[in-house]
Amino acid sequence: METRTGPDRGAPPPEIDRWVREALATASAPPPPPDYSAAVLALLRPSSRGMEVLFIRRAERETDPWSGQVAFPGGRRDPTDSDSRETALREAREEVGLDGSTLVSAPYHLVTLRPGNHREMRVSAYLAVLADDGRGLAPRSPQEVAEVFWAPLPELEPHSTPPAALRGRWPDYPGFLFEGRWIWGFSARVLSEVGSRVPALGLPAPGTRGR
Repeated sequence: METRTGPDRGAPPPEIDRWVREALATASAPPPPPDYSAAVLALLRPSSRGMEVLFIRRAERETDPWSGQVAFPGGRRDPTDSDSRETALREAREEVGLDGSTLVSAPYHLVTLRPGNHREMRVSAYLAVLADDGRGLAPRSPQEVAEVFWAPLPELEPHSTPPAALRGRWPDYPGFLFEGRWIWGFSARVLSEVGSRVPALGLPAPGTRGR
């Protein structure tokens, strides 16, 4: 899967665009429940290293139950949001500067899950693909987002527990490792859903490495 890289990289070639649309068509899911609490967006772009997904690292805040964790752009529902898709897009705009017009198509509802540390919540996850290189995406709210980075899905390393270097900082749950960053909990569950619904994206199966 070759795409243009560097400063002159533009929109994906037509064949990549067609492949993305066909792959995402398999990711459709039943409509999210109307009583959702929050929504997140898994944003993809093609690259020479495979499909990449955008992550944020949340800022360290005592009031944030996911403080310091790697996550997808997203957040709680606003009363003005018409549905969970709008919540996901609005939050991605506020956190990383996403322009919804730069997506290949409208985000696909992937799954609605209850976070393990807040079982009363219902968080809808969406999947979408950029039609450009996403170079302008960066933290727009430093008090909420400390970092924005792209990770090639095939290069995410699944582990059954946190690697030794991270042990003690995070609970003993499965997750994915990428360049020293630990992706676990709700985000890892969404990633696993992406891998199972769209296997062509090349995401390794979760929890296949031990300590």
